[in-house]
Amino acid sequence: MSNNKRTLISFFTAVAVIAFSTLASAQVAIEGGSGLFYVQKAKPLGEKNIAVGAFYEKLKCCDFVEMDVSTLSVPLTVGLGDRLELSVVAPYKKIEPESGSDSSGIADGLARAKWNFSTIKKYGIYISGMAIATLPTGDKNKGLGTGKTNLGFGLLIDKEYEKVSWHANVGFLNRSENNVENQVFYGAGVEWTAAKSLGLIAEFSGFAYTEQNPGERDNNMTMLGARYYLDDWGSVEAGYASKTAGGGVRSPNNMFMAGMTIVFGKKPEPKPIMKIEPKPEAKPEPIEKRASAAKPKPEPEPKMEVSKPKPAPVTKPAVSIVLDSVYFKFDSVKLTDEAKGILKENAAKLQNNPDVNVLIEGNTCSIGPSKYNEKLGERRGVSVKLHMVRELNVDESRLTVRSLGETAPKYSNRSEKGRSLNRRVDFNIK
Repeated sequence: MSNNKRTLISFFTAVAVIAFSTLASAQVAIEGGSGLFYVQKAKPLGEKNIAVGAFYEKLKCCDFVEMDVSTLSVPLTVGLGDRLELSVVAPYKKIEPESGSDSSGIADGLARAKWNFSTIKKYGIYISGMAIATLPTGDKNKGLGTGKTNLGFGLLIDKEYEKVSWHANVGFLNRSENNVENQVFYGAGVEWTAAKSLGLIAEFSGFAYTEQNPGERDNNMTMLGARYYLDDWGSVEAGYASKTAGGGVRSPNNMFMAGMTIVFGKKPEPKPIMKIEPKPEAKPEPIEKRASAAKPKPEPEPKMEVSKPKPAPVTKPAVSIVLDSVYFKFDSVKLTDEAKGILKENAAKLQNNPDVNVLIEGNTCSIGPSKYNEKLGERRGVSVKLHMVRELNVDESRLTVRSLGETAPKYSNRSEKGRSLNRRVDFNIK
């Protein structure tokens, strides 16, 4: 069969990812690092997040010799702070040619470092630099590796807006093997939140040689897939891809992928809507008849005076009130008309309960750096406080503001609906 064609008889990939995270928000690519399927994300995994994955592939191909190749890869991804992410993948390969001996063992690995050096929160844009290195962990004599370390770099850009996120990658890999040209790699992907927990994914990725030697072929892959989020503890995904290789000639390379992500991490408990009850007044002690303690005089005969009981004050029954949360648009501290109406009702309830002080808690979704979100949560809380003081005549001394940022989501940040409900201000007893 021609060297310009590679026939993929069967290809199956299964992915299982285990993540330990403070916010349980890990999404990793098959080759490690935060990403979709193969396209990398500029937004890192996140501080103190760890993701361990495994994927398996089996293909039947023919270059010079027809063979079956099975690969089991185990990527590890670690988030160090809000901006830095490290990942490494160590594949295990088994090569079974139609003629000749089988070979198996650890193949060349891949290490990656990602640094998010710019975030434009207002527009939902993330820009990261990436350094990559292939690791010569495979046995060259068995056909499992190149025996060389190849270094490269890349630029990653994300754009998030409401239900859609776009991702683009471009980079360069220096090939240090003899008679192998350097490569330019590229990729672009989009994820659309089609339903509450369902994301639809489309990707295009590949690489091109800076110059082509005999036997070297550019490689492109187009993939369509879906990821269903199981609240904050996991997701399932599946995809289909078509590959082209060799001077623009389309080879019948079809890829089917199925995967699963399982997330472990403490999910913050939703804060209940606070019911505020006024302190009950002390019950009055019964008033009894009192006699004069003065000693009687011989003359005239002392008169016994009895004080009349005073009516007991009426104790008002405790009244439960509910202070409703208010919600904000993406990256906004401006109160909507709906929010102003809710605050007006909350203020009236507070006026009827003058002994109650309130803690105003500002919250955000998970988009953006955590430090930015902490400030944004504070600004939202201040916006609510100022409106209640200036417009609704609530005593300023009764209101205190604090920011929880993105640390206390009530709903999953994996869907746009959940993120919109996390952009809020809650009310709590001080």
